[in-house]
Amino acid sequence: MNADNATYLYCLVRSSRAPDTKNAPAGLPNLSRARVLDAGEGLWLVVADAPLAEYDRAPIEARMQDLEWISVRALAHEAVIDHLLEAGTVIPMRLFTLFRDDQRALRHIENDRARLERILARIDGCLEWGLRVQLSARSDTHDRSRDGKEPPPASGREFLLRKKEQFAGRRAHKERAHERAERIYAELASKAAESVRRPVDPNTDRSLLEAAFLVSSDAVHAFRATADEARAAAIEDGCDAVLTGPWPAFHFIERE
Repeated sequence: MNADNATYLYCLVRSSRAPDTKNAPAGLPNLSRARVLDAGEGLWLVVADAPLAEYDRAPIEARMQDLEWISVRALAHEAVIDHLLEAGTVIPMRLFTLFRDDQRALRHIENDRARLERILARIDGCLEWGLRVQLSARSDTHDRSRDGKEPPPASGREFLLRKKEQFAGRRAHKERAHERAERIYAELASKAAESVRRPVDPNTDRSLLEAAFLVSSDAVHAFRATADEARAAAIEDGCDAVLTGPWPAFHFIERE
C-alpha cells in the first residue's frame, strides 16, 4: 500500500463469491478503480485507493461547505454501491469512510463482525424503497383559478368571510391529505419487513410524509401494486405520492 493513499470503503457485500467490480462505475474523483478485500466467511469489502492529499480528514473538512464538491462525490459513492446490489446482500458505508490501509479496514470490520452479522441477517434478500407524500401543486392552482372567477366582494365583511372560508377550506384539505398520507404509510408498511419515517423537509409547507421501507424480494410485487393503488387514491385527496427505489438499505443498517 502506498503511504500516500488511504483505503476508501464503499460497502460490504455478503456473497458466496467475490463481487465483480470490473464494470463498476469509476467512483469518487481521483480514487483508483474499486477492488475487493476478502473478510472471510463470504463477506467482502469493496474498496479503492484514495490519495491523502485530497481525502485525508483535513482536506475533506475544508471542503464540507462546498455543496458541489460533496454532491459529486456522494453521487459517485452511491453509483458504485448501486452497481453491487445484485451481487449479494449489501451494507452501504457512509460517504468518506476511510482507513489508513487495507489491514486496518479489515481489522475494523472483524472487530464489528457480530453487529454486522446481525444487520446482514435482517436485510438479507431485501432492498429499500422510499416514499414521499406532499400536497399537490394542482390544488393551489385550482384554488387560485376559482378565486379569480368570483365577483369582487360587496363589502369588507364579505371579504373577511371569504378569507375565512378559504382558510377553513385549505385547512380541511390539508387534514384530509394528512389522513391519506397516514393510510398510505400503514398500507405500505404492512407489505414491508420494516418501515421508518424520515424527517419532513421543514422548508416547504407541502411535505406531508417521508418514509423508507425494507422490502423482501418475495414481497416486491405486492408492495408495488399497493403503492400504485395508493398513488391513485392520493390524487383524489389533493396530494402526490412518489415511490423511489430500489436502494441499498441505508435507513435500516443503523437500527441495530
